[in-house]
Amino acid sequence: MSTEARVAWRHMWQKFFVVRPRRELREFYWFSALFWLSASLVTIFEPVFFYKIGIPISKIAIYYALHYIAYLLILPLAGKFTSRFGLERSLTFAAPLLMVYLLILSAIPMQPTLFWIAWVCLAVFKVFFWPANYAMYARFSQQSDRGTEISFGIVIEYLAGIVGPFLGGIIATAFGFPMLFVTAAGAALVSSVPLLKTREKFTIRSFSYSAPWRIIRSAMHRNLVLSTTAWGEHLIMMVFWPMFAFSVLGSAAVLGSIVSLSVLFVAVFSLVVGELTDHYTERRVARVSLPFMILGHLVRPLAASPLGVWLVHTFTMTADAGVRIPFWSRLFGAARRAGSIKYVIAFEMWLCVIKALTALGLAVVFATLAPTQAFTVTFVIAALFSLFYFFM
Repeated sequence: MSTEARVAWRHMWQKFFVVRPRRELREFYWFSALFWLSASLVTIFEPVFFYKIGIPISKIAIYYALHYIAYLLILPLAGKFTSRFGLERSLTFAAPLLMVYLLILSAIPMQPTLFWIAWVCLAVFKVFFWPANYAMYARFSQQSDRGTEISFGIVIEYLAGIVGPFLGGIIATAFGFPMLFVTAAGAALVSSVPLLKTREKFTIRSFSYSAPWRIIRSAMHRNLVLSTTAWGEHLIMMVFWPMFAFSVLGSAAVLGSIVSLSVLFVAVFSLVVGELTDHYTERRVARVSLPFMILGHLVRPLAASPLGVWLVHTFTMTADAGVRIPFWSRLFGAARRAGSIKYVIAFEMWLCVIKALTALGLAVVFATLAPTQAFTVTFVIAALFSLFYFFM
């Protein structure tokens, strides 16, 4: 290889994966590292906890349906709050709310009626967290590096996810799920510290309750709304797949270890996807991974051993990153043009509609079919939902 070729090759790799985020995004990355470390302790174990203490899967589905209905109704309040007080303050409020929710979960074995109260607290936490979380990328990411900056945030989440599920599985196995939730609650409280270093600069704006609904109904945003419909599969991946995997593995520690082993490979792949998203169209990048996402959902019922669960989980999560990072890049680009907070709230509201309807439908499926058949139908539904990503 000539000297000129070596210099050009080195220069290309020096540019590859370079992230120079704005100050607001740097602080947000530190918050994300601490927050996702606490959240990853429990995320995959939340539905498993309900399943393990004997709550029927149909009732667990109703729990999430009620949660998303409540979240939908109060979501516009997030727009009013962040328009008045800023994104960082909204995220700061979210951390103690997550702590309260986890403490409520830890008390359910002693007071089962809390199961029907916890979903309200979860909805309130999400109101302060998710719209502000998405709006941070929409408002502060740079157009030329948006894919890389998004993937860098995803990698931070995944790296926290290497440690979290492994530790969470050990804590849940050794000390029980209530102790796991208390531990995660304490960690969540610390996560807001990086956002308190500097005061966010923002302009106070008004926010209309009807604004997100106008975006959802607009013909201009129809393809993005249709592709958001695909997020019904995300509910299945986050709630029903962990319960199925736990029923195969029989151990929270093994489940946590499998998730942690999967995450490292997915994290590296996410960086590559972020760079590709900056150099090619989001639709082109997503459509390469989409067939693999669909296939991953269809083979989930075949995971009948620890190795099978690991292979299916790694394969599907990798394909998921290949689709979801371009989707977010497209969403945040549109949000920046249309108004970041009202646009991401519109996205979240439509997502709530889809996930609530999906959960209600799956409650019927699990109430009428045997578990093995119900899980198979559920994963086929996830594959069908994934087809909506073709509208990106």
